[in-house]
Amino acid sequence: MKESESQNIHESRQTDIDFVSNYNNEYGIKYKNAKNLYEDAPIQTLVELRALTLKLCFHTAEFLNINIKQDEQRLFSLIKKLEQTKIVNKELTVNLDLIRIAGNKAAHNYEFKLKIEEFKNIAIDTLKAFCVVIKHLYSYVKGVEPPNYIFTEQIESSIRELSYKVLFENDISAMYIIGKALLDKHCKELSDKFDQSKKFLFYHDDKEFASKAVDLLEKAALHTVSKKMFLG
Repeated sequence: MKESESQNIHESRQTDIDFVSNYNNEYGIKYKNAKNLYEDAPIQTLVELRALTLKLCFHTAEFLNINIKQDEQRLFSLIKKLEQTKIVNKELTVNLDLIRIAGNKAAHNYEFKLKIEEFKNIAIDTLKAFCVVIKHLYSYVKGVEPPNYIFTEQIESSIRELSYKVLFENDISAMYIIGKALLDKHCKELSDKFDQSKKFLFYHDDKEFASKAVDLLEKAALHTVSKKMFLG
């Protein structure tokens, strides 16, 4: 088998996580962490992808020597700025905007009448959109043809590892993610039980479930506030 043929076979088996990591290792780590949450915490997946996309836009603008003013540092403005330069193509900016909109839905999820399964579907579409963005950046930033990759929905769920960190390492970031996932799931389940008279069918188990979520979020918040006060 020729070396070029062997390389093509190898590239065709590259996963989406490898695809992103080979473009930028930091992006790959954050993308993998976000993806591994989509089954249990799709809202958190969308929030993390939006934050990663903001960083990506800053890096891309800097590489392309695009001047970003103080009032242009929001994701919406950054995408418009990239679009106006005519340096990048429409497909890239369209997918950046898809990620932005999905992230906004996640950040303001209580304003939308979406179930967890719907958020999972949005998370999958947004992960795919992020890969499309990376595909174009291979050309614009690295100046090479993007390698072939296969998007797979299979993940290594982070919930067990994060739960371990909460229980045995008192990890603040893990507390926030687990607490947020529990609270989102609880609220969506309540929404499903919302009857025609607009009254919640609220049970004791629901209260206990919500209490655990709020407790984790409260601990994470208190630690963050106390740390900021200590640092001045």
